[in-house]
Amino acid sequence: MGDEVDWGLHVGRRKPVLRNHYCLFCEVSECTHNVLKFTIFAFNIFFWMLSMTIVAVGIWAQAWKTELRVPGDYSLLTSPPIFLIVVGVLVFFIAMFGCLGALRENIILLKIYAITLAVLLVLQILLGIVAIAFSNQATDIITSFVDSAIKEYNRDIDLQNAIDAIQSKLQCCGGLSYNDWDKNTYFKANEGTGVSLQTADGVPWSCCKMDRDDPNYVVNNQCGYGVRSEEGSIFTKIYSAGCIEVAYVFIKNNFAIIITVIFIFLIPQFIAVILSFLFVRQVEDEIEVNDEWVREVEKRKRYEKENDEVV
Repeated sequence: MGDEVDWGLHVGRRKPVLRNHYCLFCEVSECTHNVLKFTIFAFNIFFWMLSMTIVAVGIWAQAWKTELRVPGDYSLLTSPPIFLIVVGVLVFFIAMFGCLGALRENIILLKIYAITLAVLLVLQILLGIVAIAFSNQATDIITSFVDSAIKEYNRDIDLQNAIDAIQSKLQCCGGLSYNDWDKNTYFKANEGTGVSLQTADGVPWSCCKMDRDDPNYVVNNQCGYGVRSEEGSIFTKIYSAGCIEVAYVFIKNNFAIIITVIFIFLIPQFIAVILSFLFVRQVEDEIEVNDEWVREVEKRKRYEKENDEVV
């Protein structure tokens, strides 16, 4: 008769196997299935908790701004709390699809999760390629964004802190040059209007050259007031290089490190995409095998019924 195909014990496996080979296949298949399932589940539980933390921080920061009546806008790019909330909610739903899809082996949730991860990964790679291929256009976009941020400097405390941190850390001033601060209402030159502000012809304190290694160093918030009108001593008091130029030089000098960091950031996403599609394929195969088993059982029942009627 040869080896008998074991259908009854093979529910949920990839394909019908011979009885004398079943146990080894069963152990390997079940182990692979569980490793994929709980790896995806654990991976997404971590990001689920991380997303809730990000959302909580964003809500707290926005509530703090509202309570103190801190001026600011609610745009995605210039308001860190809003940005954190949006990113946290996005990660929350993606991780939720991954957790529930893996735990319940729900093919629809798993496909949504896998396709979403793949799309986000491709978009990140394309964004990097476009930024490199169209560097001039990218510079124009960044310059336009920086100009808008400079104009809103005094209206949003989060944006103000971000700009001050960048200028102070990179030791730069403005976007392309320190004269970009003429686009800000508070630091704009008088130009014979008769309206004289203390901050006119000035720059923020973060543009000032300071001895930050001095333990007794104290920030002078008015150090940049009127400094752009002092042509003779301007370069000794503030940083003259624009932040876009300084950032470009920094990226050029540390290109290998930046590429390494980008790969470290993308590799886990790539692995998650691969594991997700492997698990989706495995679940689809198991559904197909189960359907095949059901059809075989129904076929046997019909055969047995026909034999009983003949007898």
